[in-house]
Amino acid sequence: MTSPANDMEVLFLCAFDDNPYQVELRDALADHGVRVRTGDHTEYLPVLGRFRHGRPDVVHLHWLDNLLVSHNPVFSVLLGLRLLFELAVCRLLGVGVVWTVHNVLHHEKPQPRLELFFRRLVARLCDALVLHSACAQGRVVDAYDVPMDGGGPAVVVVPHGHFVDSYENDVSREAAREWLGVGDEPVFLFFGNVRPYKGVDDLVAAFKRLDGDARLFVVGRALDDDAADARLRAACAEDDRISTVFQFVPEADIQRYMNAADALVLPFDEVLTSGSAILGMSFGRAVVAPRIGCLPDVLAATPELLYDPDEPDALYEALSEAREADLEDAGRRNFERVREYDWDGIAARTRAVYEDAAGVPPSERRAAPESNASPEPRNE
Repeated sequence: MTSPANDMEVLFLCAFDDNPYQVELRDALADHGVRVRTGDHTEYLPVLGRFRHGRPDVVHLHWLDNLLVSHNPVFSVLLGLRLLFELAVCRLLGVGVVWTVHNVLHHEKPQPRLELFFRRLVARLCDALVLHSACAQGRVVDAYDVPMDGGGPAVVVVPHGHFVDSYENDVSREAAREWLGVGDEPVFLFFGNVRPYKGVDDLVAAFKRLDGDARLFVVGRALDDDAADARLRAACAEDDRISTVFQFVPEADIQRYMNAADALVLPFDEVLTSGSAILGMSFGRAVVAPRIGCLPDVLAATPELLYDPDEPDALYEALSEAREADLEDAGRRNFERVREYDWDGIAARTRAVYEDAAGVPPSERRAAPESNASPEPRNE
């Protein structure tokens, strides 16, 4: 049994060495007596296969896409049954199971009904579900039909930590704008992998309706769909105020795009948790985004830049209003807000979730200093 004198051991699955969220969480957990091991979804038994190095106290599931989703429905069933078997064995062995739900379904939804079926069963095999905001909590409970009468997993809100210290940030606004070749005009930025659910086509269409001086940069790896990629490139080429960088962005250049922008625009069609919003806030950027998923909680410091995606012309109107807003002040408020999501407090709360899942008696738990506790997301 784990106790404060003995570090907890947790298996992250799926784990990605270049994912700043997991890197920051892993490093912060180390300061709270939690040793994180990583699992590889390509293993024959991605969960139990890692037990050959010793049985962990907790298996912490993150993104399930590679564990559940395939374009072949038969293979998806096999993947789902394998995961359910492995998690059932974990429960029989007394290993806690925690799942941080980053998205309700795979964004491209190759097998949505099948995936939802297995995700609901996975949730029933978990000791705890971790959500990054209260808004996300309600949506996940409904989607996964989680019983709230004590017969299902605990549902816990733990904020997504900031990226203030994750990237270099020593390039001034002036130097960043000179690097991009822009002057004093308002600069909007879309940053991240270009995928259908991210609404980049809608952003380009809305921006093209704006009059006057303004710039839009669309930066990130391009679509996998050649036809959709060609349509997006053609639409961007119709307005010389739009610049595109459809490629992987080196880490050293992230600060240049962020610091040159007045506002980050995230026109998602759907979202549960957004690391992109956290990234923009960590650079002190204003964020224009729809009022869905975690965004109303995370961006509560700047509610004036949130829009209703169900309203016609809402994105265009939000861009128009953003041009008249004090975006520097909005960015400052976002930065102040995101600093509240410190990794030390998040790690303390995450360890408490692990202790619950592993059945650590209260007398043997590590007490977290009250000053290190990150605040609950709130609406303002």
